[in-house]
Amino acid sequence: MDVARAVDEVPVVYLVFDLLALGGRDLTGLPLFERKALLAELVRGRGLVRVLDHIEGRGQELFALCEANGLEGLVAKQKHSPYRFGPRRGEAWVKIKCEQEDDFVVVGWIAGRGARERLGSLSVAAYRGDALVYRGRVGSGFDQRTVAALLGQLEALEVSSSPLTGPVPEETREARWVRPELVVNVRHMGYSDDGRLWHPVFRGVRADVAPKACTAGPHDQELDAELERAEAEPGETAAPIRPGLVLTNRKKVFWPDEGYTKGDLLDYYAAVAPVLLPFLKNRPVVLVRHPDGIGGKSFYQWNVPAGTPDWIRRMVLEDPDEPGKKKHVFLIDDLESLLYVVNLGCIPIHVLAFRENTRHECDFITFDLDLGEQPFARAVDVALTLREILEAAGLPAYVKTSGQGGLHVLTPLGPGIPFEAAKLLVELVGRLATARHPEFATMERRIDKRGGRLYVDTGQTGQSRTIAGPYSVRAHPRATVSTPLSWEDLSGRWIPP
Repeated sequence: MDVARAVDEVPVVYLVFDLLALGGRDLTGLPLFERKALLAELVRGRGLVRVLDHIEGRGQELFALCEANGLEGLVAKQKHSPYRFGPRRGEAWVKIKCEQEDDFVVVGWIAGRGARERLGSLSVAAYRGDALVYRGRVGSGFDQRTVAALLGQLEALEVSSSPLTGPVPEETREARWVRPELVVNVRHMGYSDDGRLWHPVFRGVRADVAPKACTAGPHDQELDAELERAEAEPGETAAPIRPGLVLTNRKKVFWPDEGYTKGDLLDYYAAVAPVLLPFLKNRPVVLVRHPDGIGGKSFYQWNVPAGTPDWIRRMVLEDPDEPGKKKHVFLIDDLESLLYVVNLGCIPIHVLAFRENTRHECDFITFDLDLGEQPFARAVDVALTLREILEAAGLPAYVKTSGQGGLHVLTPLGPGIPFEAAKLLVELVGRLATARHPEFATMERRIDKRGGRLYVDTGQTGQSRTIAGPYSVRAHPRATVSTPLSWEDLSGRWIPP
């Protein structure tokens, strides 16, 4: 996604909380309250750069608010303190973290070392609907007396297989599993991006809490919210097609003006599956989810959510933008997997430009023609020019609608093409095409500098770049579709509906 498009789709504001220099003058020696006053004079209004406000005094009330809303905590600063560089800790600036307490059901235990050889950590989980979702390992807060008491209960509950819903997490490969009947209270600092507990500490057994009452999880876990909203009305849910696949809320309206429902969306994808699935096979996809239809909240979902049935294939990707971070993404190879993700409220399905076994090779490049203020005929002109340039170089070119008014021109590449070479190619061809139509086409990424011209977007080629797949429905009025076309379709200046 290029910067200009990101500005439109995900507005970002830079919040400034301190001022260290001004006009060549070092301000770090000034008291904090004076630096903040200068900053407030310098940055005004509610533009892209804003001053992060603060609260003077009333720290206990603010901390209570953070605790009540599951926030990480607050930073307390002495108003007369100068700015100190580096990671050194001091009394002038203090980070105060909130601690949360939740109940979890124990699903297993893992042996430890030394004095804790018999019990190193508990594997705990929580329910989300009927799914038992792994929440991490709890390895502190035990004394020898507690260990002995827990082992007596755990050994009586031991079973041979995991009670968790979905694949067994790698970190539990040495676990001894138990029936999900024992509930424990855990103090923790929140959750990681993948729903694991941060800094969990065992506090005790909760004999008064039923396992099904353990539903703790991240506040922002979108799938939890979706499952709460997706409780189907009586008689509306079909029988499972495969274990874990139940199509819910078919009558829920996704396109209010047209009256199109979630059931219509499911039926459409089932109908086009024979032509869509060959494009998706062995290719990682990213979901764009609209749980409440096109008028509600939407979000991109890269990672396969916890509780996804294990018959749905997935692959692990290294995030090229964040080294060391991994993403667990969907592979959609069959009708059941397709219907499963659509049932999550996924409207368009975005694809990446590589296959499962050739993840470092780019297998197609994309030219995204965004009309701007130009008529559709101009997009046809540029698309035909791109085709001419590509075919002159011995490369095939295919075209489809974007589903949002424009066109996508795509060129498959042969094996062994690294992404760096593909990026150079798509950039070169884009510049050659816009040079032939400078009066109405541009590759300028800043919207305010395009002058209403058609934008030839070559930024959708990359290891983490996605494009709406062929036959994908768009979250757009009239439920438009990104439709493959023949070049003959464009020769008569066809106009999209």
